[in-house]
Amino acid sequence: EQIAEYLNNQGVRYNEFIQDITLNGKILEERDNNTLYLNLQKHFEQNISRSKYEDTIKSHYITMVEVKDSTKPGKFTLQYISSIPPQSPELELAYAYYDLLDKWKYLNDNADNDHFANVENIFKSNRFNGDCEDFASMLFAICRAKKYKSRICLAKNKLKNSGHIWADIELCSNRNFTSALRDRIKKAFPREITVYDEDTLTYLAFIGEKDYEHYIVTNHIDTLGHLTR
Repeated sequence: EQIAEYLNNQGVRYNEFIQDITLNGKILEERDNNTLYLNLQKHFEQNISRSKYEDTIKSHYITMVEVKDSTKPGKFTLQYISSIPPQSPELELAYAYYDLLDKWKYLNDNADNDHFANVENIFKSNRFNGDCEDFASMLFAICRAKKYKSRICLAKNKLKNSGHIWADIELCSNRNFTSALRDRIKKAFPREITVYDEDTLTYLAFIGEKDYEHYIVTNHIDTLGHLTR
């Protein structure tokens, strides 16, 4: 009842919610007619209080479907990419990043309708505004179109009760991240980015270094819409 009430308040119908679970969650063996039974510890490897059910379900199922569809490159995204002056990959990406950053007007979503904006609609309308997940979606869509290995990062602030979302891109393996490549990246992105290592890979995160150190990444969403920890 709590989940149904929450989704109804967000404008999501319960039967659509079940359909999303069918297509992406693959746990319909736990459904009995129109009742959904979820063993959250089984699926999320942690105990979650009843008050957090709806947030957990929304973040793991609805959000990842939303990202995959809203960041699919289309006609207008490709038109924008074709306008980028041909140069090395890091310089093309830097051009897009700083161009969008200069155009961007930060606008929060309504508290009851926080969502990932459709990238095609933004490029079509030339209205470059939204909040952090919308800006991340723009960069993510460009990376998808260019076949770069990219992902959406969902993070919590260690100092405040808040979250943040940004895009990052896989650069190369740690051992291939040479000083020459590091210098090229620093030259292309003189401000507001972070380069970091995760396991055996090196990533470029579209978030300022001072900001990055305040966050703990809790989940990633890849180009297929898969949510990972």
